[in-house]
Amino acid sequence: MPRRLRRGFLYFPNLRRSGKKRSGFEDTLSPDVILSDDVLSLIISSLYRPSPFNFRVMPIEILGQVYEQFLGKVISISSTLGSRKAVVQDKPEVRKAGGVYYTPPYIVNSIVQQTVGALCEGKTPKQIENLRVVDPASGSGSFLLGAYSFLLNYHLDFYSQTPEKYLKGKDAPIFALSDLQDTTQKHYRLTTREKKRILLNNIYGVDIDPQAVEVTKLSLLLRVLEDESNENLGKLINEPALPDLESNIKCGNSLIGPDFYDTARGGVLRETLSAEEQARINAFDWQSAFPSVMRNGGFDAVIGNPPYRREKDFKHLMDEIAHTSFGEKYRAPRMDLWYYFVHRGLNLVKADGLLSYITNSYWTAGTGAEKLISTLQKEVQIEEIFFFGKLTVFSNVSGQHMVFRLRKTSKRSSTTIKIVQPTIERTAEPFVLGQSPVLKFLKSPNQLFREHKIDLQPMPGEILSKIEKNPPLADFGSIRQGIAENPASINKKTNKAFGEIWRVGQGVFVLSANEVAKLNVSVNEQILLRPYHDLTDIKRYFLAKQPSRTLIYSTRKTVPDVRDFPIIEAHLKQFKEIMSARRETVNGANSWWHLHWPRDENLWTSAKIMCVQMSERPSFVPSFTPAYVSFSVNVFVAYETTLEHLFYITGILNSRLMWKWFSHNAKRRGIGLEINGNVLKRVPIRRVNFERTDEQNQHDEIVATVQQMLSLQQELSITKNPATKANLTAQIESTDRHIDNLVFALCELTPEEIELVRNS
Repeated sequence: MPRRLRRGFLYFPNLRRSGKKRSGFEDTLSPDVILSDDVLSLIISSLYRPSPFNFRVMPIEILGQVYEQFLGKVISISSTLGSRKAVVQDKPEVRKAGGVYYTPPYIVNSIVQQTVGALCEGKTPKQIENLRVVDPASGSGSFLLGAYSFLLNYHLDFYSQTPEKYLKGKDAPIFALSDLQDTTQKHYRLTTREKKRILLNNIYGVDIDPQAVEVTKLSLLLRVLEDESNENLGKLINEPALPDLESNIKCGNSLIGPDFYDTARGGVLRETLSAEEQARINAFDWQSAFPSVMRNGGFDAVIGNPPYRREKDFKHLMDEIAHTSFGEKYRAPRMDLWYYFVHRGLNLVKADGLLSYITNSYWTAGTGAEKLISTLQKEVQIEEIFFFGKLTVFSNVSGQHMVFRLRKTSKRSSTTIKIVQPTIERTAEPFVLGQSPVLKFLKSPNQLFREHKIDLQPMPGEILSKIEKNPPLADFGSIRQGIAENPASINKKTNKAFGEIWRVGQGVFVLSANEVAKLNVSVNEQILLRPYHDLTDIKRYFLAKQPSRTLIYSTRKTVPDVRDFPIIEAHLKQFKEIMSARRETVNGANSWWHLHWPRDENLWTSAKIMCVQMSERPSFVPSFTPAYVSFSVNVFVAYETTLEHLFYITGILNSRLMWKWFSHNAKRRGIGLEINGNVLKRVPIRRVNFERTDEQNQHDEIVATVQQMLSLQQELSITKNPATKANLTAQIESTDRHIDNLVFALCELTPEEIELVRNS
């Protein structure tokens, strides 16, 4: 019958007791939980029958996830007011990196299938007995466990096709089980000896964390024991039931070799490091650790999820790796730690072997990855890249990720690119499992590698060539960055550097409405105040009518002597120490009270197009009223000789076609594109021949439609009615599509090319 757990079950049974009462935290939750005996019986029977090694109720993969979270924790003893307390907290490196993230099984299985599976296809167990798989950053062993499980299933499937060949002899790799319902129906299992052989022959791993190494070993050994019976284990005579994994799974730093201590080449003198520091560095020699593997050319497959660590956050790690010949060779500014794992993997994998990792996707257009991309271009064939976009891969982790597969070969062919289609799905799982469609296309090496970047966009070179025949935006006008206030306001870093004497967010040159009111400047000083739009004011086809901030426009021209503006002087003087240390002030170009780079004021009072440098999608908006913006905004001002209307140029810049052009040419930072001045200058814009009626009409229709879009966006920003909002949103979407179609026609794209751009 159902039972109420009156005293609760959320306690540690080994806690010290005082009398009859449990000490520790009182459980107030579970006493009201009612459990049925049937449920308890089912759980217990599932755990313990028919074998003490049956993990079907709690799969080994689940245990791995628990262990992985455990690996990111440390237990420390704190003393407070004379009492000692155990505290579980994140390891420092884990905390700084944002946590420990367990790779989802569907990602593991996909990578294993595309590497180990590809290498096993069409081969016999004899032919793959020397197949070597390694994870150089194995963590709790999820990838190694996945590879091992695949190999177990592969061998069992092969033997089961002709079981009569493999059931006899003391070294028989399989044995038969009778179905409990039908004794004529046979099922086959791998023997313990065969599972041990596969594990020792095929699976290798390294991790810097000794706890992780032990967890990996445990997970693999549990898989050896899974579904085993005492009868089968008893057949192992004069040999241990479990294999010794010391030669396969090792603890060490995959990226730091023994030459770390070679002072002749700039290494570190061992004697200068404490035992604790040496243990942390944990230099690892791949040649001596796996001599037979390395003598035979290396590993057949390198798989895993290497740790992501940005150089700016983990510079000490990068510096330590650079003390080795390996690290020195591949070090690059602004690189990520995982780049090293690709280089190391390529050093470990044999000719025609495979490497597959899951990583973030920002490297494909990052300046820090130029050396990595150059290596890939020279040394490997990139067989496949699966880009997940904004879909979630790791729980509670933002960012964009991809899986890539490399083959170490001098042969070159096209790369398969897979990109998820726009969808309501939130995770990458259905796409990886083939349950949701993906956009799939090929790219030649010349199309894939463009200007030290990896081009993942589906738009073929023919379309790019077609639109790039048009003149660049630089032919239509000048392009400048916004004002470098330096500083606009007090940030956390500056405040800390100067003794935290100000408030974070406190305005210096850029003030909020409340700060302007408190300043209470005189009529004479109001001439220095300018309308300032911050990034929240500037969106695609939208500019806030009321700027959110006010700028003190203090320049050599407007304020030759700050004493003429005593209220402004008093305000700025609070921050004199900061501004006196600026480069332009030190070299005498500016006085301490001046904006660092104010630009020519005509730039801010002229009609212009503005664009936020960093955005997920290019966002351009025209302005015909005075508008001052920050260094994070680019500004285009047309030449007097330019006849094309700003609305015409805005429509082209905001179009889907140009979005694709930017995706090919702009750097990707996180989930956004960095549209800097150099990129903007090269944007192809169709020049209008106003002597031709058809081109004049095309120009005028784009102008009229963009004007309509601007009006709709303004209406949407002020309406409060939900129905009106929905109606306006639908109109905006329709108008946006119309502008796209006008630009497609302007650039003379074919229906097939239009379809490709729209679906990419």
